[in-house]
Amino acid sequence: MKTVKIKISLLGYWYIGTGHEAGAYADSIALKDRDNLPFIPGKTLKGMFRNSAQLCCNNSILTEDEMDVLFGVPGTSLERPCDNIDLDNDELATSGILFFNNAELTGSEKNEIKEQDLSRHLYKIIQSTAIDKNGVAADKSLRSCEVVVPLNFITSISYEDNQKFNDTFESEDKLKELLKTLASFITEIGGKRRRGFGRCLVEVL
Repeated sequence: MKTVKIKISLLGYWYIGTGHEAGAYADSIALKDRDNLPFIPGKTLKGMFRNSAQLCCNNSILTEDEMDVLFGVPGTSLERPCDNIDLDNDELATSGILFFNNAELTGSEKNEIKEQDLSRHLYKIIQSTAIDKNGVAADKSLRSCEVVVPLNFITSISYEDNQKFNDTFESEDKLKELLKTLASFITEIGGKRRRGFGRCLVEVL
């Protein structure tokens, strides 16, 4: 396995939810680790990069074959099935070469926040309400959401330097340049993006 480092800068409030409520505190709460610190799950990052890759495919920047190698094909019941699928083990046969790790604060930042008991300052409650056609707040529509303040995260993308990689990409530098291109199309992350949350900058280091 080889890795490429990624930096994610959140430029405003952002939200990745747990799907749980918190009583009187908030109707929806932000995702946190066991130390009450925010993070971005690897599966969320994969979704971001995959959406960017699809956009690149639609604009002939990336080929469908390159996308399949990077992210795999999600099953065998597709109009364009992956070549050489092992029907007894199709999940392994259609997996991509990229593996996305959770994006977290740096170790020194985590330690400082925990030592100074600062984690509560990383979150803010935002309230919103639905407006009816007359411009009046709809009855019982007030909702509160816990969002996270702007932060920087570091993570890495691991990849397999295997035959699929060698058959598709000329070099590690070509793969890194392609990841930079994909990262440049990622401008938002998480939920409530229509409300302006989640603006971000993703950089391949």
